[in-house]
Amino acid sequence: MSLKDDFQKLKEDLAQQRDELQVQLNLAKADLKDDWEELEQRYDQFRQKVSQVSREAEHSGQNVKDAAHKFAEELKKEYEDFKRRL
Repeated sequence: MSLKDDFQKLKEDLAQQRDELQVQLNLAKADLKDDWEELEQRYDQFRQKVSQVSREAEHSGQNVKDAAHKFAEELKKEYEDFKRRL
């Protein structure tokens, strides 16, 4: 095999690998987009919970506050996990 053939083969192999990675990247983007939309829903739930806590804080005591805090911590962990996957 000549040097020209070697480089042609290398070029073809790299092009194939690049194409495969591009497909995987597009799939990953789609997965991440879906995950982001789920996180956005969870964030909306958190905002609603905070509003509820604010309204009910005078009447309900610590239980609602603890539940909202727990929800916020879970959401924070989900954001950190999403960030690591970017």
